[in-house]
Amino acid sequence: MSIVGRLTAFRTQAILFGAVLAMAAAPARCEVRNPLGEGFEYDLGALRRVDPALVLFEEHDPVRVPLREPAGLAVDAAGRLIVVGDGRLVVLDRAGRELRSSQLAGDPTCVAADPDGTLFVGLRDRLQVLPGVDEGATPGLWESLGERARVTGLAAGDDQVWVADAGQRIVHTFSKSGKRGPVIGEAGSRDEPPHFIVPSPFFDVGIGPDETLWVVNPGRHRVENYRADGTPVSSWGQASMRVEGFCGCCNPSHLAVRRDGSFITSEKGLVRVKLYGPTGEFRGVVAPPDAFDEGTVGLDLAADADGDVLVLDAVRRQIRVFRQKVSKP
Repeated sequence: MSIVGRLTAFRTQAILFGAVLAMAAAPARCEVRNPLGEGFEYDLGALRRVDPALVLFEEHDPVRVPLREPAGLAVDAAGRLIVVGDGRLVVLDRAGRELRSSQLAGDPTCVAADPDGTLFVGLRDRLQVLPGVDEGATPGLWESLGERARVTGLAAGDDQVWVADAGQRIVHTFSKSGKRGPVIGEAGSRDEPPHFIVPSPFFDVGIGPDETLWVVNPGRHRVENYRADGTPVSSWGQASMRVEGFCGCCNPSHLAVRRDGSFITSEKGLVRVKLYGPTGEFRGVVAPPDAFDEGTVGLDLAADADGDVLVLDAVRRQIRVFRQKVSKP
């Protein structure tokens, strides 16, 4: 399903949670909206402009994606690019040569590769497992997560797989064999508001170097850390219209964790990609708003072993490559 389709389908569910969300979050607004008249207009130019000194990365040649509607991106341990969309999974080398193409059991939304090379693909309400290029894992479909499930993010570690479910506002935990584990963020009763505030179909997860889980809580404008058993550890992030914060109804939209423990985030509305340190301190900008075309929504992210930031640009049908600038002595 295209991003526009996901937004339309998700809007119906979001309406039901509107009252709860209004009380639970007071975000800093910065999306582009239709003018309300001269007295109500405001200029987003200042927000779109980024001090060049804050831009720490430079763009290199992109990789063309052979899909009409690319939806998810991952990098395996060998540095190969895994992209899903159009009901397919494709594996590319860094030159863009197609190494493999696999038909999927439904429309994919996201993808992850574990350290052994096994590939996990998010479909609407379940996961599909495929062997990696060099591995012989048994392919198959896991059980449905429920009628309300909307899988939007995946993280696969040494022993566990985490599934961000934007429809039910929870994170599912599975063993590599598909056995269910703890559910993170589940409300204790019907009267209890959801912990994860997810007003739109963007809800992502990532794994740190210590194998702990990082979850984006987009409506609260923060990133939260959990142990493997679901115990909360820490969080960082703030609602702000300043470049170091997150604005809009629900940001960041996507997350990637680099090997050094630093974070890459992307945002929608005011589209940009940023770098944060291992404790969440703002370090700089990877790609400012003017790097992206009008209509760009939802930039999936990955980081390779060299620290390059890979951005899935569905509008351009490219994997954009950003490399950190070398500091001058």
